[in-house]
This record gives sequence, structure tokens and C-alpha cells, in this order.
Amino acid sequence: MSGLPPPATILSSSEARDAFASGIKQASDQVKAVIKNGAAPHGEVISWIISAGSYFIVKSFGPFNQAELDTQGYQPNPSGDARVAKAIEKAREQDRNQIMEPIHLIGTAAAAIAMEEFLQSERQLYTSNNRMM
Repeated sequence: MSGLPPPATILSSSEARDAFASGIKQASDQVKAVIKNGAAPHGEVISWIISAGSYFIVKSFGPFNQAELDTQGYQPNPSGDARVAKAIEKAREQDRNQIMEPIHLIGTAAAAIAMEEFLQSERQLYTSNNRMM
């Protein structure tokens, strides 16, 4: 991994921003599905690892209200109303600029520390009984 750019510089790439923004939307939908299926507690903040190539962020989601749990991320409709497509693209552009979490490069000491902190903090989710059923 020594030949890769430092994590702090990759967000200057629109491809990297797009990859993380897309991953965040997908992760949000996955977290909601996990909660709705009763596999994770309802009403808690849940962190998720989102990777793009050799880089990752730890993103926190929730707690979600019922309306948020019923809604999926921005998914384009193939039949496509032009106004809807334009609104979706505008939302995606806003998402690209909202990546505030630290970016970690796999194989570095900072990434190992972030991963350990993630694993330790999420351990409490398995003992919670606050599940949707």
C-alpha cells in the first residue's frame, strides 16, 4: 500500500468522492434493513465500514425514525422522469460534498486503530434487546 496516495488527498478525486457517496447510500439502506429485520437494535447509532478500493471510512447512522426506516436511498427509476432524475443527481452532488469522516488506508497503523475502535464500539449492539419485530 506504500505506493498509494495518502488518505487526506484522495477526496480531490471525483471518482473517490462518488465511490464513497454511493457506498454511504448503500450502507444506509443496509443498516435500515438490519434494523427492520431485528438483527440490530432499534433507536441506536450504528456504525458501518464503507470501503472504496484500499481506503475506508467508519460512518455512523441513526437512530432512525419510522419514516426513515421506510425510505431507501436515492435510487433512479429506469423509466425516468427527467425532473426526478435531476433531483436525484442534485442530491448525489450534495452527498459527494458531505464526506466528513476520516479516511483510512488499509495496512497503516491509523487504519488498524480505527478498525479496533470500530470493533470495540459495536460490541454493545449484540447485547441490546431493543429490536424491531
